[in-house]
Amino acid sequence: MNRVSAKRALSIGICFMTAAAMLCGLLGTLPVAARPAIPPLPHEFYGALTIDGRPASTGTTVEARGEGVLTDVPDKGNPITTEEAGRYGGPSPFDPKLIVQGEDLQNGDQITFYVDGVQAECYDPESETWLDVYAFQSGMTPKLDLWTGGERWWAYMPFVAR
Repeated sequence: MNRVSAKRALSIGICFMTAAAMLCGLLGTLPVAARPAIPPLPHEFYGALTIDGRPASTGTTVEARGEGVLTDVPDKGNPITTEEAGRYGGPSPFDPKLIVQGEDLQNGDQITFYVDGVQAECYDPESETWLDVYAFQSGMTPKLDLWTGGERWWAYMPFVAR
C-alpha cells in the first residue's frame, strides 16, 4: 500500500511540474508590458523678478511653459506666487521654487517664462545675456532672473535679490 502511495505521489508531482513548465513556457511567449519611462528630475528656478524696471510686488505669478511642461499645477510648483517683492523662490532647499517638470521633457527643450501672463526674458549668468527662452536641464537649480516690460537700461546689471 505504501508503494502505491509513493507511485501516486510521484505521478502527481510529475504532472504538477509538467503543468508548471508548460505554464511558464506559455507566459514566456506573451509580450511583456513596457515599463513606463522614468520621468526626468525637475528643473527648479528662483531669482530676481523685475517688472517695468522695478521689483515685482508680492503676489505676482511666475509660470514656465513649453512642449511637455506640466502647467497649471500650483501644488507642484508651476506656477508659483511671489512671497517677497522683487524675487520668486529662493536658494535655500526649504524655499519655494518654480518647478519645471514633465514626463517627455529632454535636456535642451525650450522653456518660456511668464510673469502675470506676460512673456518674460531671463538672464543667463553663464552667457551674461538676456534670453527669450531657456534650455531645460534635468536636476538643475539655477538662479535665473526674470524681467518684463519697460526700457531695460539696467540690462547689464541684473537686479540682485537678497
